[in-house]
Amino acid sequence: MEDSMLTIEAFAHFMRGGVTIFFIFWSCKLYSYSRRNRMMKLLFIATLYLTFSFLKDAIFLVNAWKNSEYLDNLVNVVDLVFYPFLCAFFLEAVHPGFATNRRLACAIFVQAFFVVLFLIHPANWVLGLAFALSNVMILFTVITVMLFAYRYQHYIATNYSYHEHIDVVWVAVCCLVYFLTHYLYLYAFDHTTWLSEALYNLYSMVIWTALFLLSQRHKVVVTTNLLTQRGAASYPSVPAGEAGDEADTSAEPMNGVPQEKRENNTTEANRDTLLTERLNQCMENDKPYLIPKLS
Repeated sequence: MEDSMLTIEAFAHFMRGGVTIFFIFWSCKLYSYSRRNRMMKLLFIATLYLTFSFLKDAIFLVNAWKNSEYLDNLVNVVDLVFYPFLCAFFLEAVHPGFATNRRLACAIFVQAFFVVLFLIHPANWVLGLAFALSNVMILFTVITVMLFAYRYQHYIATNYSYHEHIDVVWVAVCCLVYFLTHYLYLYAFDHTTWLSEALYNLYSMVIWTALFLLSQRHKVVVTTNLLTQRGAASYPSVPAGEAGDEADTSAEPMNGVPQEKRENNTTEANRDTLLTERLNQCMENDKPYLIPKLS
């Protein structure tokens, strides 16, 4: 029995070292991806903070601090500051531009406030409030991500002829599955054993691997109707000689309509007719609708 417990403890230490190296590796790898868009930048920062969280736990290797309840609680309060970064990542993935710097800073400040409060007054109610705040933040994120993901998917289905690497179903699934990890963490926090810690670290690596790989493939689509913004001014110009040849050259008004206005109306009508003919010819000859990535 004692040998079995020593084996499990050794496995837990092995997994702790493995998960620390795992996040160090992904922090380095995500650095280059962080320049791609804000979503990847937030994921990089979240991974960097998570790496710091695992590295700081090395303080428990000191025998004098190994069984310190105060340090254990303080470490857990510090770990909770990680959640604003991850929540911002999920929200940015399904609604680009939603996780602004101001909103993120406010969430970090509120969560970090409990770290300072615990340093001043290390009471259990401070720890409880810190966990309660993280739970509220997680619940808000999950509900908002589900709502935004539904709207995002509808936009993609309406405006794009392909869904590869632009749909956000993976974001909604990863958001739900990952935050189950949060509650597993709470359970492990209350019922800490070497086996529960080892399994939690193993589970974390599996979930994060899926999250990293899927986020790298994802292409952010800004849900803005550019055609509406451009308006009629976006019509291509018609080369000289192809339109306006039938315009009235008389300098006198006809039926009370000035010559310039008649010429503009005629030119626009001819241009629309020409564009319609060109579009029909393009669809018949080139068949652009067969292009899988035609928006």
